[in-house]
Amino acid sequence: MQEYINLGLDEHEIKKIKDIIFLADKTSKNYITDFLSPSIQAVIPRLFYNYNDLDYKLVGGYDGAEYKVLVIGRYLDDASSLKVISIKYNSKYNSINHRDVLGSILALGLKRNKIGDILISESLIEVIVSSDISEYIAFNLQKIKRARVEVVIKDKISIEKKENIKALTLTISSLRLDNIISSSYNISRKKAKDYISMGIVKVNHLMNDSASYIVKEHDLISVKKKGRISLNKIIGLSKKNKYKVEIYRYL
Repeated sequence: MQEYINLGLDEHEIKKIKDIIFLADKTSKNYITDFLSPSIQAVIPRLFYNYNDLDYKLVGGYDGAEYKVLVIGRYLDDASSLKVISIKYNSKYNSINHRDVLGSILALGLKRNKIGDILISESLIEVIVSSDISEYIAFNLQKIKRARVEVVIKDKISIEKKENIKALTLTISSLRLDNIISSSYNISRKKAKDYISMGIVKVNHLMNDSASYIVKEHDLISVKKKGRISLNKIIGLSKKNKYKVEIYRYL
């Protein structure tokens, strides 16, 4: 269990998933967890190391979902345990963000792990939820902030998720984690090392405390309260043998 704690994960959540895997193996029944964060999802393959007869899949309601449930069993079908809460509101007089939506749903007495991704477009909000709470939300959610809302239950989303990305081309001396952070966030190398040692840096959703870690193409890096970046491409070497890279910064 210590290895998961070292990665910044909640040992109780890991134990809960291990217990469900054990039950699925012993009973040959299918089980579905609550929604899991990307950090927990990143270690799911490790938890199945000794369960060769079990199958599993992570489902979030659409391709590219951030929060997903884990479906476990010997024979998995295509049946989905998820629903979409479709919420209409008047955007002309109301400005609603992700936090407003989540807060209004949690105020109904629900836990965060029953709620998946929240997608917002003009006048429409879509929330992925467990099917067992979809009707409860549809019946009880009447307002978000001061906006009156109309709620219906759907099987699929209609909003296309779009990432707001700024591409940066940088020339750097090495691909070390501290150097990538320093250059991408425009901070000193020392400050980057401090962030890493403080445990507020994640690589591919898992805490990474190694300043010397060599960042690879498509690695996703996050620094708490500073946002996320990824090394999209190593373009090549300069005449002075420095790396020319393309960094994606998620806004």
